Amino acid sequence: MRRAAKQLEPILKGILMIGFSVQAVLGLWWMCANFNESQYFPEPEGMLYPVLYRMTGEIPQIIYALQLIFGCFAGRRCLVRLLPGWRAWWGSLVLLTFPMAMQCHLAVLPHSFVASLFLLELTFAREALEEAPAGSLAKAGGCWLFLALLLPEYLYLGGVPVIFALLFLIPRYWKNRRSLSGILLIPAAFLGLILGVGSLTGQENCLSRQSISRAFFSRAVWPTIWNDHFVWPEEIREKVEDRVWSVSFNEDHVERILQPLLEESLDGEQITEFYNQAALYSWRVHGPMILRQMVWDGLGYGVTPLLLPLQLEGRGYDAHSGRNYENMRNAHPLLTRRYVEYGCWWFGMMLVLLLLLAAVKRIGQEPAKGCPANICAPEPCEDEACRPGAGEKRRKERRLWLKTTVLYLAAAGALAAGYTLRGAGRMDYKYSVAVNELWLILALLFLRKGKCGDREQVGE
Repeated sequence: MRRAAKQLEPILKGILMIGFSVQAVLGLWWMCANFNESQYFPEPEGMLYPVLYRMTGEIPQIIYALQLIFGCFAGRRCLVRLLPGWRAWWGSLVLLTFPMAMQCHLAVLPHSFVASLFLLELTFAREALEEAPAGSLAKAGGCWLFLALLLPEYLYLGGVPVIFALLFLIPRYWKNRRSLSGILLIPAAFLGLILGVGSLTGQENCLSRQSISRAFFSRAVWPTIWNDHFVWPEEIREKVEDRVWSVSFNEDHVERILQPLLEESLDGEQITEFYNQAALYSWRVHGPMILRQMVWDGLGYGVTPLLLPLQLEGRGYDAHSGRNYENMRNAHPLLTRRYVEYGCWWFGMMLVLLLLLAAVKRIGQEPAKGCPANICAPEPCEDEACRPGAGEKRRKERRLWLKTTVLYLAAAGALAAGYTLRGAGRMDYKYSVAVNELWLILALLFLRKGKCGDREQVGE
């Protein structure tokens, strides 16, 4: 069994490399075909991106080039310590040509820079757990700052990697109060800078009481708003009666039409109370349906390629995926169809291959005498890490990988949950490109050679 597993492992890795290479070729083909085209999206959000776009003369091709270059750099920077040599560049190309990422790279939207910066922030937060925490935390804080300037919700979402890195670092430096004070001061300084810039530019606090109530209302009320609005107070119903029917067909109208109309008619406390009461009524009456829709949204953000084919067929739950796909296929519909279909199919196959590779590596392990089994060491060798007395080093490496896993899961989970809770029918995969790219990074890690020598390359 062990011998068969060893023979099967390189075959599975070869399939993984071929599958990713096909994706890269299709992605580059789509990029070249669409570089001079424009996708029709609303005006970009945030403070920084419109300024950056104006600085490029509002020429889309310049912003496309900047986004592609930064995406390639960010991908390689994320992988350079995990994959040796040319594999980091090749892995960067795999991340760049992920279909949902490539659409964002060739769009006048902040989501390309946001995805790249979020991956960089995770990388610097992970490196803070290894060595030089002050410098790595400062880099992560810089990414957090630019993320918050690009999209205001990253004031909170961008803080998750930094907070979890701090939670792991505080026990290490608890007895060294001087070093601990310096480590805590860095993220505090960036948080103050982000809050100060946000207040000067008039950005709304995403966690204010009214903002939370507004999101709660949108999340619970919109899917059944036509049936439920008859139980609203008469004075409110009279103000919105002629708008509710149109709002029930388009989730964006809740934020663009209905909520401004309500907030013009009621003061802050009244409107917050109304949002909460209307949302609670919907939860009581339609709770199971709302939870089911939230699960659809969460999966849509976390594993987009698995749900996108269903969404494009009109199955599942309301989302922006159909609009995104129509924008993507405007110029070259047949090429886009093949590219997206392959990307979604390959993502599912990649997950199956990951499970098979994990099982094969476990079965094929042949630990050296006196050396515990390690997924990095399928066969005995003379590597220093496998010599007697190196157990503590291996335990530290395992703890580091465990902390990294928790860090990445927390950041990805917070992002998916945050966007799921912001409202019903608003699932938009452009906001969670980085979460899906983390699956690709996990798959690329399996392409490391299975020798102990690679352990040094991973950790250096």
